[in-house]
Amino acid sequence: MLDACERRFPAATMVVIDSVRTLEQLTGFTTRFKNIHIHVSAPVGVLAARYEERRRTAPELELESFEAVRANPTEAAIEGMAPSADLVLDTSVITPREMVLRASETVSTLLD
Repeated sequence: MLDACERRFPAATMVVIDSVRTLEQLTGFTTRFKNIHIHVSAPVGVLAARYEERRRTAPELELESFEAVRANPTEAAIEGMAPSADLVLDTSVITPREMVLRASETVSTLLD
């Protein structure tokens, strides 16, 4: 993903990357691009309920359970990326609009 971004976009371009999965990926972006890390999460119970709702809607696209997802080492390590974030958003306590506003404020502040 990092190499593709580097080829496709000049370093001065702002690029939004959704779902950086590992600290190694994040470090790669940090060393090659100016970046702002916004970590979006929720408590495990909320994530599990959301996953089960998606699974009911499209079972062919999801694993058999949220626990099966969390058993994946990459998925299990995602919360470990929160301490390195410029902003952490808990989606269980804020609205999508509030998320956009907080992210915009953070980006504006860090780019000044």
